[in-house]
Amino acid sequence: VRDFNPTVIISIAGWGMSTFDMLSPRCWAINYEGTKTLVNVCKRLGIQRFIYTSTYNVVFHGQKIENGDESMPYAPDAAHVDEYSKSKTHAERFVLESATNDFVAVAIRPGAIYGEDEMRHIPRIVHLMDLWMYSPAQIGSAVVDWVHIDNLVRTVARCLSVSVCFFHAL
Repeated sequence: VRDFNPTVIISIAGWGMSTFDMLSPRCWAINYEGTKTLVNVCKRLGIQRFIYTSTYNVVFHGQKIENGDESMPYAPDAAHVDEYSKSKTHAERFVLESATNDFVAVAIRPGAIYGEDEMRHIPRIVHLMDLWMYSPAQIGSAVVDWVHIDNLVRTVARCLSVSVCFFHAL
């Protein structure tokens, strides 16, 4: 980070979005402690802008959300059924509370993010559909809450009026 000298850090790291990983203590280590470390590195190196990729799970706890916005209260810890949601809630709070006049910190709350050659979730869902064990449902006008990482990054970049360089894992 020091060598690259960025003006903004966009954190998209996360652990435990689905399956048994949602219950793992790694959620806290990666989602909360890792985020705290990134914010502290930014402040130490003078990076003045930080964008945290959160999740709508921070406000969702089984209730219907219609026309939700950033004024919705966080779901209480007891309402979350997994460590992923709790850790993301605490991390988002930390990020937003770390904002100062010299450090702009914001959070975005997309749905599930997938990337190129995603081989964890989509094949599992297709397999369940083949077994007639999964039936996608449409609620209101929402068809799907998944977003491709490239679309998410491009949208954020447009909002910030910055150019983006994509790095994909091999």
